[in-house]
Amino acid sequence: AKSCLRDALFEGVEVTEYPEAEEKLMEPYLIRKINASYQSQYGITLDDYLSYVGQTLDQFKELLYEHELHPLMEEQMSLYFIFDKEGLSIPKDAVDKQMEKILSYKTMVSVTKEQLKEFYGEYYFEALAVDEVVLDLIYKNAKIK
Repeated sequence: AKSCLRDALFEGVEVTEYPEAEEKLMEPYLIRKINASYQSQYGITLDDYLSYVGQTLDQFKELLYEHELHPLMEEQMSLYFIFDKEGLSIPKDAVDKQMEKILSYKTMVSVTKEQLKEFYGEYYFEALAVDEVVLDLIYKNAKIK
């Protein structure tokens, strides 16, 4: 039910301007994530991939912004808007709890908390905590038919 509620929340969200500082904060994470995915799935780096498909990094980033970064930002901006409007807060240990949750996955056995923080950035875990707090509030107050 929460995932349906989440989908409904973001349906029709339109952002007309994306804060450049936020784009610059999230871009390296997405590039690292894609690079790691290519390495684990195909044994190649993002640079190798770009070379194979004849694409420049700038062309790749343009598509990244359109298909990944901006949709993600639309969700996060919506969640932070609700978070601020409702005067919500996240518990002090929320970031650590989000990290612990990810570290508990079986595929993360050899990963340390510091490695996780370095790869994703602390901002990522804060955003997960905000997401959880906002969706809990909406779920508790929603009238689902």
